Amino acid sequence: MRRTTAVTLPALALLFAAPLHAAPANPGSQCVETPTNAEAFKLGRQVVDTIIPSDSGDAMMKQLMGSIVTQMRNGMNIETDDAGAQAILDKHLNRIPEVLSPLVARFLPRMKEATACAYTHEFSVEELREISAFAATPSGRHYLSRSTAMIGDPAVAIANQAYFSELKFASKQFEAEIAADLTDYYKTKKLNKK
Repeated sequence: MRRTTAVTLPALALLFAAPLHAAPANPGSQCVETPTNAEAFKLGRQVVDTIIPSDSGDAMMKQLMGSIVTQMRNGMNIETDDAGAQAILDKHLNRIPEVLSPLVARFLPRMKEATACAYTHEFSVEELREISAFAATPSGRHYLSRSTAMIGDPAVAIANQAYFSELKFASKQFEAEIAADLTDYYKTKKLNKK
């Protein structure tokens, strides 16, 4: 029997939150309250620009979201026996990349700046020089520019679909535990007021 589960919304919430993992930064001068070497930041920014080029970043992120939605749908079996309800689900799930695109476009520059800052926290100036030099080679440019697209590779898709399948069951149990604890809490609170 096919059915839609309550886990759909939490899973979608994770998807919606995924692109916003990086904290905003004050580019060039300070990265999340840590003074940053200007050369290190410049090198980190060059690497980030190779990974997500300014002229194609929005399209890359839309493709990434599309891949994740497809893998989530296949792994979590987000389906119902009701054709009308399925049409509604399909309509909204298919719209996720389009709906999120304006938000991603608005935050992508901040995410790129924050990622450049993260590079300065993780790597020395010398290491960043080497990484940036690699990024400037044809192989380095190809490797880094395709790194986000790897989520759409069939092998990665199969692994992610298995993950989403397990997530469905883990989320159900987690949600049930939260509901039980909240129910107990409110019962106790109500009894204590009497």
